[in-house]
Amino acid sequence: MVALTRYGQSRAVSEGVPMTLWIDSKRGIYGVNEESGYDDVDRKAVEFNLAKDLTVEFADMPSVPPPVGRSSAAGPYVPSRRTVPLIRFTPDGYIGDTSPQTIVLRDLKGSEALWISQTATRLNYEIETNGFQRARR
Repeated sequence: MVALTRYGQSRAVSEGVPMTLWIDSKRGIYGVNEESGYDDVDRKAVEFNLAKDLTVEFADMPSVPPPVGRSSAAGPYVPSRRTVPLIRFTPDGYIGDTSPQTIVLRDLKGSEALWISQTATRLNYEIETNGFQRARR
C-alpha cells in the first residue's frame, strides 16, 4: 500500500497531472489512476484485488466537501469521491487536503491492524511502527 502511494505521487509529479489512489472495500478492489478530466482513458491506471480477509478503515477524514469524479463508462473503474475515499496526489508532490490522514488495514478477526498515516509534512504516507497513531504536529 505504501509503495502504491509512492507510485501515485511519482506519476503526479512526473506527468504534471493529479493522481488518485482509491480503495473500494465493498467491491474488494483498489488502484491508482489519473484524476478525472484530463484524459478520456488513463492507460497507466492500475487496479488490484483486496485480500478477502482484510478490512479497510479511513481515520481522520477531512470535512472539506469533495469534488465529483467522472463516470467509468469507458476504460478502467474510476470511483468518485461520493462512493469511496480518495487519496489525491498533486503535481507539486503534496497530498491533497481532502485525502484521509490515516488508513487502517485489519484482518477480519480485528486482532491485527496496520496503520498507514500521512507524515507531518504531507509529502508521504508511512507505516506506524508501534501500532498507535502518533500525535499530530
